Amino acid sequence: MADEQKKPIPPEGEESELDSLQEGLYRRNEPEEFQFRVEGLRTQKPKKGAKSVDEKKPDLVNVMQKKSKQHRTLMLWGGLGVLVVAAFGAAVWATIQYRASQEVSDKQIVLSIAAPTEFTAGEEITYVISYGNDSRVDWKNVEVSFTAPIGFRFVSSEPPSYKEGQRHLVGVGDLSSGAKGEIIIKGQLLGEQQSTALAQTEITLSPVNFEKSRIRKSETFNTLIAAVPLDVSVEATSSASEGERIVAQVRIRNTTSVPLAGGRLRIQPADGLQLMTEDETFTEGFSVLDAWWELPELPPLGEQVRTVVMRVTGQAGERRILEVQGLVVQDNEQFQLRSVSHVITLSSAELLVAQQFNNAEEGLVVTAEQSVEATVKFRNVGTTGLKNVIVKVKLSGTAFDPSSLKLQAGAYDPTSRTITWTAASVPALGTVLPGQEGELKYNFKVLPTDRFPTTPESENPTITATATIDSPDLPTPTGQERRVITDEFILSVASNLTLDTTAFYDDGRLGLPGNGPIPPEVGQETTYTVRFRLGSTLNDVGDVKLVAVLPDGVRYTSNVYKTAGEVDFNERTQEITWSIATIEAQAGRLGPAPELHVQVAITPGENVRGLTLALVQSVIAEALDLFADITVSVTAAALPTTQTASPQNGIVQ
Repeated sequence: MADEQKKPIPPEGEESELDSLQEGLYRRNEPEEFQFRVEGLRTQKPKKGAKSVDEKKPDLVNVMQKKSKQHRTLMLWGGLGVLVVAAFGAAVWATIQYRASQEVSDKQIVLSIAAPTEFTAGEEITYVISYGNDSRVDWKNVEVSFTAPIGFRFVSSEPPSYKEGQRHLVGVGDLSSGAKGEIIIKGQLLGEQQSTALAQTEITLSPVNFEKSRIRKSETFNTLIAAVPLDVSVEATSSASEGERIVAQVRIRNTTSVPLAGGRLRIQPADGLQLMTEDETFTEGFSVLDAWWELPELPPLGEQVRTVVMRVTGQAGERRILEVQGLVVQDNEQFQLRSVSHVITLSSAELLVAQQFNNAEEGLVVTAEQSVEATVKFRNVGTTGLKNVIVKVKLSGTAFDPSSLKLQAGAYDPTSRTITWTAASVPALGTVLPGQEGELKYNFKVLPTDRFPTTPESENPTITATATIDSPDLPTPTGQERRVITDEFILSVASNLTLDTTAFYDDGRLGLPGNGPIPPEVGQETTYTVRFRLGSTLNDVGDVKLVAVLPDGVRYTSNVYKTAGEVDFNERTQEITWSIATIEAQAGRLGPAPELHVQVAITPGENVRGLTLALVQSVIAEALDLFADITVSVTAAALPTTQTASPQNGIVQ
């Protein structure tokens, strides 16, 4: 029974009757399009296990040949690709090289401007403009322009130029490849001290292969106005009574070697000084509106004198300042070249106090550790005696050394930094009779350099002494506060230059290695490096110049390393000159000091065998203190030798 109930299994790849019946039943409701697609799939489906008549077993030899052919084809195309890339790269390189040879770049335009880096206003200055064609292309329509700084008055140019606005133009014309040229422009330059004059030059050109284009390049140059051409002074009394007529002589002088036109002399009196222009002594030609005299052209070293008449008003002990300015007006620009002040102290009809320091009544400049002798003068200029007079002096400023203070009388209060004199220590102050005068003396020292603070705020130090004198018998003006007579004195502290001079056998860290035998030998050359360090202890200094003299037999090799300035050597005098425009305040203390390293050489003779040789004969440096306005200098005490440069190896063998 089991065998009978089993249904025959249709052959593989054929459908059973039951499947066909089921498919027929379900297909009756299907769309005709779907039935058509299903029928197509049924007819195309190959029977499992059946093989196509055309299907053949691949031949192994044919497969290997086919793969070999494909490999050769790939290699052929790869080689062709490499050749194409190489050809393209060569074409690109050739194109770039050709374009580079036919184009003009900024680096191929040579342009520079030279002039003094430091200058005295009012003198003649020369600008040298250098230009050149460093390309492979000729240039056409070349033009060079020069834009002068403010305060420049044109004198001449070579070759000739023409002016267009603020520029001076020179038509160069054509400039072939490799050609160069130079333009020299001269003129008078004005400017205020420590200001900068900016000059500019520009070149414009057209390459011969592209004449419609215009290529430009410009350069600038700065010149520091380090000095001014005018010297101004005032001659007048330093004290006057209320309402007194004062006559002052004002002198202005051209200190340069060229004429100075457009000069002005301006008078600026402070409140309490009234100009008496109607006085017959007052020099005519004064402009009240502008407060100046127009001056004629000042020849070299020429001088003009003007007389000023004033009336002074105020309370006793007060100061009135007369400021005088030397100006030059050029091309509608005004330059203040010099300014000086004159102080007038008002005296009263009662009591007067005044100070002196080292016998100077005003404007004293001191240096570190300097001793200062101070005198306080008092006088009763009234008609009645004054009792219980008290004199005080307050000392302020970072430069005062209280530990050095010495008093003949009186007492010092360290809290208020004030010296007080009374009748207790000075009996003459008990009663000061009409016409009676007296002096109070003390002395102190300026702080040593190493005790000054090393902060930027401590630059330009001063000592200010403010003296007051008082008495209960002094009258008080009706409706006003009682006034205390005051006198103020300011001591400016100048900077000191610091100088260090040493030598080394081998300073190779800076590219100056030593050569030759150590110790030095007769007939053989040995080189050394001499180092100079120059600093300023307190203030900015300018116009710095160091001069070092080499002994005979010491040769300057011209190998130099420097951190600032310019170096020059005079073969005739054996002088090395190191010039620096400005050294900042506290260089060497707050920051690094400028350095100069120079290489020298010696070739000892038989006459110095067994001796130590000096590498430097003398060193001196000087500069202008830009705060105290005085010249400061320093001389090297210890000079380097072959022994100090190489200890135990300095004696000539």
